[in-house]
This record gives sequence, C-alpha cells and structure tokens, in this order.
Amino acid sequence: MKKSSESPPPVQTVLFATPTSGIPIEVTRQDTWEWPQIKGLLDDARLSTTNSKTTDSNTEMRGFMGTLYSLLPDGKANLREIRDNAKRYFRSADRGRPEAKAVLKPYKRQLRSLVWAVRQKLAVIFCIPNQRNWDKRAYALFADLQMNLGRLPRAYFLTLTFAGTVTYKSVRKRLGSLTRNSLYREGFESVDVVAFHSERNEGRLHVHLMIWSKQCRSLSDEKAALERCKEAMTRPHSGIGITDCQRVSGAEEFIRTAAYMAWNYNQTISLPKGPNNPIPKGARVLSVPKEAYPGTKWARTGKFSFVTPATTAWRRAVAKYAESKGRHPDCDRRWIWRERRKIREYLEPVGWWNVCVTGLDGHTYRVIAAEEDCEGNETYLVSSDRRGSFYLTETGLKELAKLEVWPGCLPKNDRLDLTTGKQAYWYEVFGMHAFMRHEALDSNQQTHCPTGDNDDNSLLLRQRWYQRHDGKPPQQNSLPMRKIAILSDIHGNLPALEAVLRDVEQCGAGSIVFLGDIVGYGASPAECVALVRKLGGHCVMGNHDEAIMTVRQPGFQFADPNWRRCRYLAPLAHAAVELDAEQAAWLAELPYTTLLPGAIAAHASLYQPQAFPFISDAASALSTLELLREKEDKVGFFGHTHAAGIFSDRDDLLDWLDDDRVKIPACLACVVTVGAVGQQSHPTDRRACWVLWNPDERVVEFRKTAYNRHQSEMDMMATGLPVDAVSTPPCGPCSQLTNP
Repeated sequence: MKKSSESPPPVQTVLFATPTSGIPIEVTRQDTWEWPQIKGLLDDARLSTTNSKTTDSNTEMRGFMGTLYSLLPDGKANLREIRDNAKRYFRSADRGRPEAKAVLKPYKRQLRSLVWAVRQKLAVIFCIPNQRNWDKRAYALFADLQMNLGRLPRAYFLTLTFAGTVTYKSVRKRLGSLTRNSLYREGFESVDVVAFHSERNEGRLHVHLMIWSKQCRSLSDEKAALERCKEAMTRPHSGIGITDCQRVSGAEEFIRTAAYMAWNYNQTISLPKGPNNPIPKGARVLSVPKEAYPGTKWARTGKFSFVTPATTAWRRAVAKYAESKGRHPDCDRRWIWRERRKIREYLEPVGWWNVCVTGLDGHTYRVIAAEEDCEGNETYLVSSDRRGSFYLTETGLKELAKLEVWPGCLPKNDRLDLTTGKQAYWYEVFGMHAFMRHEALDSNQQTHCPTGDNDDNSLLLRQRWYQRHDGKPPQQNSLPMRKIAILSDIHGNLPALEAVLRDVEQCGAGSIVFLGDIVGYGASPAECVALVRKLGGHCVMGNHDEAIMTVRQPGFQFADPNWRRCRYLAPLAHAAVELDAEQAAWLAELPYTTLLPGAIAAHASLYQPQAFPFISDAASALSTLELLREKEDKVGFFGHTHAAGIFSDRDDLLDWLDDDRVKIPACLACVVTVGAVGQQSHPTDRRACWVLWNPDERVVEFRKTAYNRHQSEMDMMATGLPVDAVSTPPCGPCSQLTNP
C-alpha cells in the first residue's frame, strides 16, 4: 500500500482539560503564558510575600506587586502577553461562565496587581538608558551635544563629501582648511565627525558637521554668513561637495540630529581596523571645539555608567560578596571579574524600579503605570512638580523615551508639548470625577505607586490629558474648544460646589477659574478651600477671604456683641476656626486680579479691587469699563454681587445667540458678573450660577446648576450658623470688624 505524501495533522492538547484540574477549557489557550503559568506566578508571589496572609491592606498589596515585579520575565513580548491574558482573566472573573468565575474569582485582586506590575516593568524597559546599545564614547558625544548646544535657538547640520582620491589624511586637511578659512572667519563654531559607511561593497569617507553661530546677530545676517561659507566650500578647487544642509530648530529636531551624529560616530568607531577601513588606528574621528561660546568651555560628561535595574542588582551582589569575604569593593576591583561566578550566587531579584523621563519641554517626569483610556490604550502617568501630570499612551511614552533627552539640557518651557517640543495641544480636566475617583481608590485600598510614594496620587486631581496615537499629536480640530469655567462666591457651600463641578466636567471645560469668596456663610469652608486647591485653578482674593486674615489675628474681637446671630460674622468666626494654618496662608497670598485667555478677572471690580465695590448696574460699571477700554482684551469677569449680568457701552452690539449665550465683539468693552455658586440672591431661583467662557469665539454662556439645597441647610444647622445666610443678599465687607 502506497503511503500518503501528506503529513498527519498535529495533535492538539488542551492544558488542564482533565476534571482534576478544576480549570475550565474556556480560560486556557495554547500560548506561552496562559492560566497555568500565570496561576503559578501568582502562587509563587503570594508565598514569597512576607507577613501577608491576605492581600486586603494597601501595604500588603504593595509588597505583593513588588514581589510580582521581581518574578516577571524581561522580554517585552512576554510581558505584553502576560498583561493581556491577565486582563482577560480579570474580566472573566466577573463576566465569564460560572465554571470560570469559580476558579478565577479568588485571584481577581492578584490579577489586577499583576497587570499593574507588568505595566511598570514595561515602563522601565521603555525608559532604560542607551536603548540603541551605543559605545560609551558615542553616547557621551550624544550627551555632550545636548549639554552644550541644547539651549541654542538654532544650529545647522551639514554633510560633506570629497572628490578625488579620498584618504583620512586628505579629509582632515581639507576639513581643517575649511573650518579655519570659512567657518571661523564668519563667526561659526563646529563639531565634526569623520564617518565611514560601506554601501554596496564600496566604502566612502564623509563628514557630518553641526555648526552654530558664536555671535549675537539677526537671523538674516546669520543666513548670509552661512551662504558665504557654503559658497567657499563648493568652489571647484576645494574638492568638497555638500549633500545635506539644513537648519536645526526645535527641541525634537535637535535631539534627532544629535542622535544621528552620535550614530555615525558609533558606526565608525565600531568598524574593525583593517585594509577595508580607510580610517587608521588611533585616528581622531571626532573633533570638538575648546569653547562652545566665547568664554564658555566645551563641557564633557566625563566618566559615567548606565544605571539600570540589572546594574543595580549586580552592585548590590558585589557589595554583599565583598562584605562576606572581607574585601573592600572600592580599593582594587580586579577580583570582581575573577570571582564573577561566585558573585552571581548573591544576585537577588530586581525589586520595584521607578524611572524618569525628560520631555522636550525640558522638564523631567516621574513615570507611573496608569489604567487604560477610553479607547483601550495602555496609559502612563508622567508627573512633574512644576508642570503637573499628564497621561501618555504606551506608544507615546516609548517614542518619548527613545529620544533619550539628557536631563537639564533643554530649556524649560511650560507652553511646549513634552512629546513633540511644539506648542502644546492640551486641555485640562477639572471636576468631581477625578476627585471622586481618587477617593474611590483610597477606599478600595489600591494605589498607582506600590513603593509608598502616595504624593503622586494627588496629581490625579489636576490632569492634563494628552491624546497620543502612534506618538503623533492630535489634529487641532479634533480637540474640544478651549472653554473656561468661571465660578465665584462659593461661600463654603460644598454641595453646591460639587454639583457645579460635575456640570463643568460634562460641559467639557478646559480649565476653571475662581473669583474669590470661597469661605463665608456656608458650613464647609475648609472642605471648599481644600477642593479648590486640589483642582489647581486660578483664584483671586474675595472680601470674605480677606476678612479671614483679620479674624484669625490673636486677640481679635468683633465690634458687634451679637455676632453669633449675625449671618455675616458668625460664618467668618466658624471659617477662622475650621481653616488650618496652611489653608489660611494660601488665602492670604491670593492676588486681587488675574489674566485669562482673552479677558481679565477680579472679585468685585478693576477700579480699586482692594475696596470691593459693587457692580450692580450700568452706572456702577462705568469706572471698570473705562479701564477695560484701554486693554487689548476688553472683557472682564467679576463676582461679588451674587447676580449674573452683562454691562457694556453698546448693548445693541451684543449678539445674543440664545437666552443664555451672548457673543461679544472684539472692539466692545464688556463687564460680565457671573453670579454665585454658594449664595443665590434671586428670590425664587436658588440654583448655583456660573459662566462658561469661550475665548476663541468670544462667547459667554450663563449657566445654572441645581444642587441639594436641603443638605446645605442641614449642614449649617448642625454647625449653629444662621440658615437664612444661604439665601440672603451679600453683605458689605469688613466694616463690622475691628482690629485687636
């Protein structure tokens, strides 16, 4: 019988398909990291975690995630597979078949911890230094270019080729003549790399130059000088040709150009010496100037080492081995190489590792694993003490880390995008969603940073969201309008503030501004001040905020003996007791006015803002309108009156789009009173009033938000404050106070 030429079909085996395993077929696949491997990883981490019988507390969860981190593999493909499968099992624990839920439910919290640990380890791999595996000399050149030239407004990159018989000696001779006779005479300084490439079995010598002006001159003069240099280079007798000449301006373009020069230097010094390499042994491939600028020496990085999790673990093992053998690790290190095999026995798993990355805006950011965004992309929270926090997708973080910006080299600019170095396309998200989400994380005893640094969690309260797809910035027309929510006169009314912030978030406002009077009248002054500070918006001084400074002075006494029954004085005394020293100091430092995009804002008026005059009609708005006419942005936003309104020179020029939205012409001075969040003056409509300002279209939208007014009154009754204070017109400022 003739055998068939076709091979038999492969035998497929199903992991844990026997009834004794207890694992349904639904949750297993034929991948490397499936449920049996992941279950074993979780069990090993649980056994290795010290003093943790359960994983209920926050501290134990941090320890468990740290142990998981040390047990994870190093490959990015394996880590992504573990993360994707762990997320799939986590979802199956809630929405899978009953058999799968019974098996996966006890591991639900451990699976979530595993996902966080994998995310952080991927961040470490992305941000590890020298990802291109350059020689240290090439990486030092990359760092030197950034340190010396990173703050220049512009530089120029040239690639030179040579005619005739090309040898290293002839190239150096022509290059020296060029720099002395052309570049230096025209006021340029340069860094050059003699490079050699093998293309189609034919090698060629060429030179890469980065030149910059060492004189203070205009761009037109600099271009003229560069053209004279190029003309001198390309003369027939020089034997030099220019194949590339481009201006380098912008952080990202400069970093990529510096990396290209370092790559050429690395390729050249890595070539083996021999007859096929025209560069002789010991030749000077790189040439740098003595001075980067007149009077400033060319800075060098000197000796350095790449600090990675692996190198840190090795150094700890060397220190432990040296201590056990009585050796001093710093005196003579030749024994380390001889006894490296014995030292490996002292290696410990790498623990949780925190990394940083420097953006093209010049700031250095801590990188913390975050959750998925609305589109299912993995995100990371990058935070800086000065700029706040941003969310980057995994692709955006990888592209940013690949640039390897040297810390402290680029000029710091808060208006630039940290991933592109261009004008930032960003909008801030303020509202109770982030605040309540942060509280939910605390109640669930979970954290973003298992190392115990909980200060990074507060950055969630002030978020700048970056939409990143394939490392590219979003199109400008895909972003929402740059609207600004303007709130005033909160007056310690926490239910009203929370309701308004939820409405602000739903409206898609990009930022938020507070026009003073955070305290007074209401029962929750400390809570309102804390929430305003966490939201991070601009804020100005109100008359109640200023009065708190007087009431908190030692020995202060009210002039009115019946101040406990006064709807104005009693809340001030209550706020003076409730606020801590830090909150009171923050209120005392608030400015009286602030600038907004396309407008200016104050609590009461631009005319004598410290006196807090009322703007209740067109006559009282005249003095402020006169000041606004002199300004480029002729729109002013104010509070203090607790009533919403708009006053201008020509009311007939206002374009009312509907009952609540009005468009203000660019030539018209206009005063807008935004109303009050916490204390309404209207006799029947007790909703919180605020304003949404669109500076791009110059549209003001008057908004009203309903809130739980009964809760506000109950809070005031519980603290002994007059309940009618929540609905009475505003009182005068500090006339009823007396200094000690």
